[in-house]
Amino acid sequence: MLPQAIERLRQEGLDISSLVLEEAIDFLKKQKSNSFDGLISVWVIHNSIKENQKFLLKEIYRVLKPGGVVVNGDKIVRDDLALYNEDFDWQIRQFELFKKIGKEDLIVSWKGHYEEDADKKRKITEQEYEKTLSDIGFSTVSFSDRNHLDVIGVAIK
Repeated sequence: MLPQAIERLRQEGLDISSLVLEEAIDFLKKQKSNSFDGLISVWVIHNSIKENQKFLLKEIYRVLKPGGVVVNGDKIVRDDLALYNEDFDWQIRQFELFKKIGKEDLIVSWKGHYEEDADKKRKITEQEYEKTLSDIGFSTVSFSDRNHLDVIGVAIK
């Protein structure tokens, strides 16, 4: 992914001199408190168990300046169980598209990944996510642009 990111950023004329490939938590631990105006995370936090999700979100809070914002595009599921199940089933059906390109093996691995994401140790609902962020100290939490299991969560320190 890093070579693709570099190429894409170059095409956009953006500076790549500070592009870093590192575990998110290791990177955050090295940063000074109150040093970032904002952070963007995409499909990272849901891959950890809830305890680690909370630790990562605490570190994000620590490094953000007062008024700083975190934008998290991730699997933060709906609170309504029936709607969540509809979203999950829709996503699983999308993997059938791999058959059209001769990549049936990807169906198994992606279904497995989504089943891991659905485990109660990982899956976080909007209500749980908002409460976790509020408990950490974020003043405002909002959600937008939901696409089935995925949503953009925005929080302000």
